Amino acid sequence: MTFEPLEVFYSYADPDEPLQKELDKHLRLLQRNGLITTWHKRRILAGTDWVQNLDERLRTASVIQLLISDDFEATNYCDGPEITLAMQRHRAGQARVIPILLRPVDNWQGMSFGKLAALPSNDQPVSQWSDRDAAFVDVARGIRDALEEVQRLRPISPSVFPDILLRGGSHMNIYGSSTPPGNTKWVQYNDEGIYVDIDTSVANFKATPLYFTSLEGKTRHWKARGNNSIYQATRSGFRIYLYYSGITPNLANEWHWHINWLGIEF
Repeated sequence: MTFEPLEVFYSYADPDEPLQKELDKHLRLLQRNGLITTWHKRRILAGTDWVQNLDERLRTASVIQLLISDDFEATNYCDGPEITLAMQRHRAGQARVIPILLRPVDNWQGMSFGKLAALPSNDQPVSQWSDRDAAFVDVARGIRDALEEVQRLRPISPSVFPDILLRGGSHMNIYGSSTPPGNTKWVQYNDEGIYVDIDTSVANFKATPLYFTSLEGKTRHWKARGNNSIYQATRSGFRIYLYYSGITPNLANEWHWHINWLGIEF
């Protein structure tokens, strides 16, 4: 199964362009491997509408990187339409906004994106690291982890299932996702069972689809029973019960048990 590369959008102030270019070099391997494409304002062609270009790219980006500095704070970026749209898409689950601390900024947590986890992972701005390459490696690693999660949660394109589409028609709605590994909302059912309610409302199914599921984890999930047994299916979700002797919600998450699901609506 192949996926389209994720589009990464850079939002930064002009004085920070050298640091933006350094970060982009550290993401070059992801680009060469076809995992991402990147876009920033320098890609806008002469004679085209600046605002329209930014708006279109913001609306299609999967990951939006905010390169934070005092210059970024001093511009209109922090409270302008660019950040407003980015945060709207982030809250709607349509994109992932990642603040990246380039240079020290007083109380950046007070901005509209201030509650989001930032990079580098220790919240120390890149410019304050004694080894700047190490700082960018840390940032690139955090971005790669975020990309993996975004890729896992993104809708599955109908083009992935050409044989099914030939039989079912182009009107089909196909959507797939997973519960978060290590943080699935398992509930104790009895001494030997747990269950989880899967929310599929993000797929906007109009009727109850056909659901397909699998159980994934780091260990022992092959012994569990019930992961393909779907209960209480509706257009917005369903329930899965698992049987495994001695299992608890905490233990299931320690083993990173999570449910992969696919819904097909004809």
